[in-house]
Amino acid sequence: MSGYISLHRDIQKHWLYEEERVFSKYEAWLDILMRVNHTEGKVTHNGTLEIVQRGSTIWSMGDMEKHWGWSNRKVKRFLDCLVADQMLTYKSTTKKTYLTVINYDIYQDTGKPKAPPMHQQSTAEAFQKHTNNNVNNLNNYSSEVVVEKNDPKTAMDAYIFSFKKLQYNGHIQNYVMNLLGRGYKDPFIREVFMQMGANGVTNPNVEYMRKIAEDWITKGISNREEAAKHKEAQREGVNSGRATESIRQGPHVGNAKPSEGQSGVLPSKWVKFDKDGNLLPVSGMQG
Repeated sequence: MSGYISLHRDIQKHWLYEEERVFSKYEAWLDILMRVNHTEGKVTHNGTLEIVQRGSTIWSMGDMEKHWGWSNRKVKRFLDCLVADQMLTYKSTTKKTYLTVINYDIYQDTGKPKAPPMHQQSTAEAFQKHTNNNVNNLNNYSSEVVVEKNDPKTAMDAYIFSFKKLQYNGHIQNYVMNLLGRGYKDPFIREVFMQMGANGVTNPNVEYMRKIAEDWITKGISNREEAAKHKEAQREGVNSGRATESIRQGPHVGNAKPSEGQSGVLPSKWVKFDKDGNLLPVSGMQG
């Protein structure tokens, strides 16, 4: 179903809209779209004159909590999710939160209401143009990254780069919100997506993502470089342990077993180990 409708901000004064309720995420997003400025303007906030750009608004976390019927934690997780999906940016202080909708023109028609229809661009057309641009960028993205050797800058960029998809699926988005709510920021999520891609995953799977992320969290790993170092350290530890065990068992040739009367272990006067099982040099070894 294509096209769009004009929804006046006065809908917020309608008795249906004013019904006391707990907002859904969809309602909260629409609420933000209706609150941001459609033109640049000046407002006073706590006695200070502020210039608010088109597509932006000044609000407060407390007012969002009260208006949507949410907890502070839920509001913060929701805003962080919008940021991760490149729908919005925000900056908070102790007294206010400055919200800016990304690509506001997609949601707000810029044509004059009285202009002839042939000169008006619908929201659907604007959105389709934006989507086409994203697809074109997606087609060129891989080669650009390879040539410039630059990693995607955000989690969403990494998701697009790794899986060639323009938005999170529902399970991935829920887990992204879970990580953000637990204090793990966009760079960490970006690294997890990049690790999934490096491992050959072409279809985003939330269980695989969770396996990597939770393993990193347990081990205190925050990026792919640290993960590689940890894996190499584990490999060296295993090889070192095998070498020590081989020395303890003594030299055997092929699969030959020690001859009768031999233990197959070097005499203790020849070999000494420290408390960690490492071989210590011994002088005067003789047969």
